[in-house]
Amino acid sequence: KSGLKWTLKEMRDMVDLVTDSLIVRVERRNGAVRFLKTDKTLVLSEKLSEPRQMEKNENWVYFDWGKKEKLKSKGLLKDDYKIVTGKASYISLGCAEPRMPLLVSGNGYEIFVACEGKVLCCDIPMYGPYIYSGDTDQIDYYFVMGTKEDALKPYIM
Repeated sequence: KSGLKWTLKEMRDMVDLVTDSLIVRVERRNGAVRFLKTDKTLVLSEKLSEPRQMEKNENWVYFDWGKKEKLKSKGLLKDDYKIVTGKASYISLGCAEPRMPLLVSGNGYEIFVACEGKVLCCDIPMYGPYIYSGDTDQIDYYFVMGTKEDALKPYIM
């Protein structure tokens, strides 16, 4: 059999899912998720105070993006990326346009939002920072460690 090898480590306050390249840590108190390298260096964390919010068909996932972290979203064209650092910007308008809800970080990861509705990325500290998804009754995103180099090369602030 082939496949991803992983182990689960349960602690009093958290649970770690450990692979060869990533640790996914979930806080027992509120379900906040953190992604760490195997040397325990933090890559991304949901806000520990309030990781998520759900209201009817609207959802928010609050993140602790670093102050110097650079964020981009996938544009309409194949190699088109737009800067979303320090802004509030739709990264998908759902069925209205064929844009994959994808967020790319200069810290070496990508977030794919599994939502057919509107998806907004807000990197304004006063309001978030968060990813909002509308017209869906669940919060669902994919975290991918390692990004395509060509996506980050044109990143000029």
